[in-house]
Amino acid sequence: MRQKTLVASTRLTLVRELGSEQFSETLFATTKEELSADGWKKHEAHVAEDAPLTQEEWDRKQLKEAEVQEVGGTGRRGAGYGGGSSSGLRMGAGPGVVAALQKLEDGALVLLRISAAEIIEYADSATGVTPATLASHISDNEPTYAFYQHSYEGESGPESAVIFIYTCPTASPVKQRMIYASSKRSVETLAEKDAGLKLAKKMEATDPSDISAKAIEDEFQVKQEVKGGFARPKRPGRR
Repeated sequence: MRQKTLVASTRLTLVRELGSEQFSETLFATTKEELSADGWKKHEAHVAEDAPLTQEEWDRKQLKEAEVQEVGGTGRRGAGYGGGSSSGLRMGAGPGVVAALQKLEDGALVLLRISAAEIIEYADSATGVTPATLASHISDNEPTYAFYQHSYEGESGPESAVIFIYTCPTASPVKQRMIYASSKRSVETLAEKDAGLKLAKKMEATDPSDISAKAIEDEFQVKQEVKGGFARPKRPGRR
C-alpha cells in the first residue's frame, strides 16, 4: 500500500511541476503484468483500434467515404463520370434517359434511378408540375434523381431554369444510399454533356417534403442590393 501511494504521489508531483501537457499518454494499471513488455504491446494494440461506432455513425462514415470516392475517382463503374476520374470510366445510361431529359420543358419533371446493375435508368416523368406539387412526385422510401424545369420571375421578366434534385431517405438500405451518393456526379454530367442541360440549381434533401415551394422560391429569390449613403466621419472629440 505504501509503495502504491509513493508512486501516485511521485506522479502527481511531476504533473504539477512539469504540466500535464508534457505527458503524451497516461497508463493506469492494476497488475504488475500490465507494466511488462507484453502488457505494453497489448496497450498499444488497444489504442490503435478504431473507436466503436453506432449503426448511425457507421452509415455516415460509409456515405462519407462514398462521397470522397466520387470526387477522387476509383475503379468502380460510374465513379467520376466525365468529372476528372483517373479511370475515365462512365456509367451507362438505359434507353430513353437522354431523350427524356432533352424533352424537358417548363413545369416538367423527369425522374431517374440506378438499376441493380448500376445503370442510370429512366423512372418516370410528369408535366404541369408546380413547386407546390413537386414533392408528391418523388419517392419517400428510395433515393431519386429529379430534373425539374422551373419558371420564375427574374430580374428582367419571366425566366426558366433546370433544377437538379437529389433525395435520399434515411429508410433506404445503406448499400443503395452509398451507390446513389457516389453516382450523383455521374448523373449530373450525363444531363449536362449528353442531354445538353444547364443545371442552374442543385438541391439535396433527406425527405422529398423538404423540397417545398418556399425552398425552391428561396433558391431563385432576387437579392435586393441595399445602398447606403456616404457617412462623413465625425471629428475627434465631437458627438
